[in-house]
Amino acid sequence: MDEILIRDMKPEDVALVNDFFDAMGPETRALFNRQDCNRNGALRFCAEQDTNHRYWMAVMDGKMVGLVFFMQWGTGIPVLGIAVRDGIRGKGLGGKLIDYAIAEAKAAGKGGISLTTQF
Repeated sequence: MDEILIRDMKPEDVALVNDFFDAMGPETRALFNRQDCNRNGALRFCAEQDTNHRYWMAVMDGKMVGLVFFMQWGTGIPVLGIAVRDGIRGKGLGGKLIDYAIAEAKAAGKGGISLTTQF
């Protein structure tokens, strides 16, 4: 996992974002991307760089392999979202993404983070 770069999502990342979401299996899509909600949010961020949201991507070998983001960034306790590409899971990337997001929230003076789950 050392060859993975975690960086800000940029306007020119649209193709990487679409490839990431297109590669999701049915189970991942059902849990993380119902009705393309999270894809649309990431694409909207690429287009607008909305300051009430923060998005970071993990890139390896030219592909997006992970995503971590905050919604409601303008609040004291923003809402966290995370996804790891199928086939990369179980190798520690999720933990790295969470650590990265927590460090960003602390550096911004946030009072905590909120994570919800769906099933």
